[in-house]
Amino acid sequence: MQEEVNGPPTPITPYTACYCEENVYLLGETLRRLLPPSAKIFAVVVSNPTKTIAVWQQLASQYSALDNFLVVWDYHVILCLKLPDVEDVWVYDADTRLGSPCKWDQTFKSNLVAPTSDEPDDVPIPQSFRCMFRVVPIDDFLANFSSDRSHMLRFSPESGIEEYIAPPPEYPPIVGSRTASLGKLNTLMAEWVDMTAEGEGHGLVLPDYEFLKDTTPSPHYGTNGTTNGVPHIHVNGLNGVAGPSKGYPPTPPSTHPDTSTPVNGSNTNGLHYTSLSHNDAIVNHIYTAGFQHGNYSDTLLHILNHQYRLHAIILSRSPYLAHLINTAGSNSIHVPIESEPLITEEGFAVALGYLYSSISLRLITPQNALSVLASACLLGGMEDLCAHAYEACKEHITLETINDWIQFMDVPPPSSPSNPSTPVGMSPVATSPSTPALELIGPTAILGPYARRLRDDILGFIVSTLPQTLQAFPSYSHHPSKPPAANTESGYDTLLRIYSTLPFHVFKHAVESPGFPVGIGGDQARFRFAKEAIAARKKTKAGRDAEESVVLAFGKAEGGSAVHVTRKMKKRPLWKVAK
Repeated sequence: MQEEVNGPPTPITPYTACYCEENVYLLGETLRRLLPPSAKIFAVVVSNPTKTIAVWQQLASQYSALDNFLVVWDYHVILCLKLPDVEDVWVYDADTRLGSPCKWDQTFKSNLVAPTSDEPDDVPIPQSFRCMFRVVPIDDFLANFSSDRSHMLRFSPESGIEEYIAPPPEYPPIVGSRTASLGKLNTLMAEWVDMTAEGEGHGLVLPDYEFLKDTTPSPHYGTNGTTNGVPHIHVNGLNGVAGPSKGYPPTPPSTHPDTSTPVNGSNTNGLHYTSLSHNDAIVNHIYTAGFQHGNYSDTLLHILNHQYRLHAIILSRSPYLAHLINTAGSNSIHVPIESEPLITEEGFAVALGYLYSSISLRLITPQNALSVLASACLLGGMEDLCAHAYEACKEHITLETINDWIQFMDVPPPSSPSNPSTPVGMSPVATSPSTPALELIGPTAILGPYARRLRDDILGFIVSTLPQTLQAFPSYSHHPSKPPAANTESGYDTLLRIYSTLPFHVFKHAVESPGFPVGIGGDQARFRFAKEAIAARKKTKAGRDAEESVVLAFGKAEGGSAVHVTRKMKKRPLWKVAK
């Protein structure tokens, strides 16, 4: 272990560029193991509602020293450490040019511009670049964090597949102990980066003027580390005072420097500064008066039985609506969502509002997320809204909602005449060892690349997460799962019931998948489960009209299993007409 001169310990842990959240996780895990319990360790997630935070002195900056090495991140994660009987608070940030760790006041003065600073050279920054801080004790972060790294995937037109925009770490994706028990494999964007998200074990969200207002050492902790059940933090500016946790922070108290006066033409640290309150007032006015009330409208938009009074200049942000406006020949346009079953009026309204203001991001719920995603994909130019809606969908794939997602997998358009054997709602694509040779089309086609991502998420849940969450099979652990209570369904029976309703192509893929966690029983357990599931499927719509069977082959295919499920459609009886 290396040690900073006159500083805290600096353990050597894995580092991967652009994956700061995982770097902090592994560092926090190591520090918690090495340091005494009296050491105070916090993970700090930095972001804002627009996911555009200005951070200086960054190694990844494409700017020069004249601009103080500025980077505008969508989010950033750092670690703060306070050792017992030591005044200084140390900040670990492997992406800064200042060295890691460094003292908090040095980080504060060089990396962040605080709107409450008394130094005359400091200039307030635009609202959309200001930071909000989610401060959480490291133990909570380690338990509740998970990431499948899907936020780093982008569709590549050259390769035709999704590719990482930065090489991922070589170790497996991180899943905290509590998120693993809940079957939540990706909480990063929805529960940590989203500054509106709230929940036990997710810390406090503070605006910049609260988080950065104190830059003199004044360590203090509650006797039990909490205040009324909420983690209490007050370490060199880490002040756990209750503050806003949704959207933009309110206007700072009057004791703070006035930021309402424009600094016209000035350029500091690589950003062109304008009046913060003036710009915010414009956006709020446009959303309230323009979208919600329809004042001074010039365009009528019709959808189902609803009519919106809107504004062409705003609607033209959507390529789809811009085309309708340009070809309508009048000030009235119609959006035919009748042909898009995934789009509801509520989801479409959220997407329309997003054209006026990002406040619509707060209106995404698990219930409307799929419709919002479909609406945003239809309108186009809304990648941030799509990403938020997709994450909400992904987080909503649970035991309680899986039946709804099974219907999403079993879409109803007719099969191709050229390939009548293709299952309904699917089309053949290239195969891979980990995914079935099918791809969603029909109603889900509107989702573009998100259709495949959601499909893979649902398959992953059905194949791996669901059996593990239910503890359906004996594991290699020395601690067998507890038997179910009287009059309750066992995890194995619950899995049988769900698998009995799966579309055949999903059922076949799941049972044959190497990722299906049959535990110590191996292929024998897989075979027995498949036989019982097929027997149950004969009583449901999924298997009633076909003859399904399972065989246990001798030997084992490379990368697969020895269990193979087949299906043969039942022949319809022929009736002879007597003359």
